[in-house]
Amino acid sequence: MASRERILQLLESALVVHQQNENSRHLATAHLNLGRALVVFEEWEIAEEHLHHALEQFRAIDNVRGLALAHEAVGHLYLQLGQQEEARRAFRSARRKFAYLQDGEGLRRIDAVMP
Repeated sequence: MASRERILQLLESALVVHQQNENSRHLATAHLNLGRALVVFEEWEIAEEHLHHALEQFRAIDNVRGLALAHEAVGHLYLQLGQQEEARRAFRSARRKFAYLQDGEGLRRIDAVMP
């Protein structure tokens, strides 16, 4: 199993590559993936920054699936922080987007965790 440091190094490298290539969708996805990993590693503040960057990027390119996934990740972050109302808002946003996409798996994930 890869170490925490190695995982973060790889994800940060991907972020740099996508910043240099100016690919908005890939950059947004890199922020999302890094934010998710930072939640797992309990680095809350940095995770929140990356997840909000992902939301901004996905919103700028009107990527509904990316927005749904980013809102879902933000909901998990806020659950971990004990911020129930913020988590509920993020999960509701994710749920609306998954419903729009008719993504049954996304809806099931949200319904399973929505406080």
